[in-house]
Amino acid sequence: LDSGVWASSKFLSEEILKGTVTIPMVENIGKSLAKMHQLTRKASLTDRQFAQLKHVFGPRMKSLVSARVFNIPFTGPGLNYMHPDVKAKADRLIWKNNQIKAEVARLKNIFDTQEECLIGGNLSPTSTLMKNGTAHIYDTQFAGTGPAAFDVASYVSYFMMAYYHHMLIP
Repeated sequence: LDSGVWASSKFLSEEILKGTVTIPMVENIGKSLAKMHQLTRKASLTDRQFAQLKHVFGPRMKSLVSARVFNIPFTGPGLNYMHPDVKAKADRLIWKNNQIKAEVARLKNIFDTQEECLIGGNLSPTSTLMKNGTAHIYDTQFAGTGPAAFDVASYVSYFMMAYYHHMLIP
């Protein structure tokens, strides 16, 4: 990004917390993701071009994302403190639920093996700058090849959490 974008931009996460995100902002993010996914689709590139893409955005960081998203949250609270009542419910509903474990394993396999296009791997409102309603995605350290739906789901989950955050504020 050029310095002009940095100088007068705001993180999307700040806009979400303030409740100032607009429909056009969200549409802009969707269009930016769609363009990135479309331009890097395996079906649209030659084998050599896709191999180069995979070389530049290698699998090592993607494996960290895979572990963070599909392993760590489903093995217990880890280092995070949880109220005992919440921990007991999470233990029963998530960590010891074989249906959840099977579905997470299925989704992890899709994430680990599907090479549809370039994905951000760790896209979130904290890795998106907004300037004049235009999104600038700048954090690509976890980028790799994978299913486009993962990037969409990453953003949707943040918007869902923001919605519930604002519901708690009178």
